[in-house]
Amino acid sequence: MSADGHKLAAAGKRGFAYCHLMSGRWRLFGNQAHEQSFMCLGGISWYRDLLIVGCQDTNTYQNELRIYPSEKNLDNANIVHTEFFDRLIILTNVLHNHLLVYTADNVVHQYELHWNSKGLAFLYFNRTENASQISCCPS
Repeated sequence: MSADGHKLAAAGKRGFAYCHLMSGRWRLFGNQAHEQSFMCLGGISWYRDLLIVGCQDTNTYQNELRIYPSEKNLDNANIVHTEFFDRLIILTNVLHNHLLVYTADNVVHQYELHWNSKGLAFLYFNRTENASQISCCPS
C-alpha cells in the first residue's frame, strides 16, 4: 500500500501489478516477456510514486533492486534505476526517504532516496550493517 493509501501493489512469482484504488484500474506489464523475465523475491515498497522491487533476473540470475515509476507503463524500458546485489534480496522497506534492503547474507544495506525537480529518483548508498551485530533486545 502506498503511503497516501491510493495505490496497492501485488507481486506474484513472476512480475507484479498495482491498482489505483480510487479508479479501480490495474496496471500490468504490457510485454509478457518483461513480466516473465524476473521473480519478485524481496517484496515491493513504495517511495512517493515509485515502486521499489527486490527481484532476481531469470536469465542472468542477477539479484536486483529495480525502481519503476507508477505513472508510466510497467515496462523494463521505464525502469528509473537498477541496483545490483551479490546475494538474494529478502526484504525491502522504506521510511521517509530511507530505504533498507535486507539480503540473504544477513546484511542490511541502507540507502537514501532523493527526488529532483524533474521527478527522477536517485539512490545514494549510505552504509551496510551485518544484521548479526544488531541487538533486538538490549541487555
